[in-house]
Amino acid sequence: MNLIKHSKHLFILLLFISIYSCHENAINGMLSASSDIKDSKKRGVFVKEYIGQTNPIKINDSLSITIKSAWLEQMWRGDGPSNEKAKVQDHGYQLLVVTDKECLKNYRDTWMIGLNADGYFRRASEDAIIVDFKTLPKASILEWQVQNGYSLSRNDKKTIIGKFALIAKK
Repeated sequence: MNLIKHSKHLFILLLFISIYSCHENAINGMLSASSDIKDSKKRGVFVKEYIGQTNPIKINDSLSITIKSAWLEQMWRGDGPSNEKAKVQDHGYQLLVVTDKECLKNYRDTWMIGLNADGYFRRASEDAIIVDFKTLPKASILEWQVQNGYSLSRNDKKTIIGKFALIAKK
């Protein structure tokens, strides 16, 4: 009997959390990312564009990434009926890199850009990756190590297979 009573309380608590989360996103909008540089500028969140030193960027003998576009923007939440407006967030920036599906083949299965949870690229779409920054990057060249496999634990030994670098466009 006690188990049933506790299960009901747990269910009600989880239901409340779920409803609150949905309500919070409905009021404040979902964290979003622009689809391209033009969209970022239109929303008023664009900061700067980045390019590779070479294009494609060669990670190693068997891995390279063609950069179609890369830009830094302020983090934002969608606002308005179709999220057409951007409500800028005070807590950070995001760098988006658009490439193609083939370049991201096996991403996170066999290789990944970044070594820990504080600065790794995650998928934004089938042809784009994204990384977050707490503060505005000051360096004109941004670099990440590329690891074999997928591990974000600081304690795991990682095999570095190359580096990925982007340069702020002037």
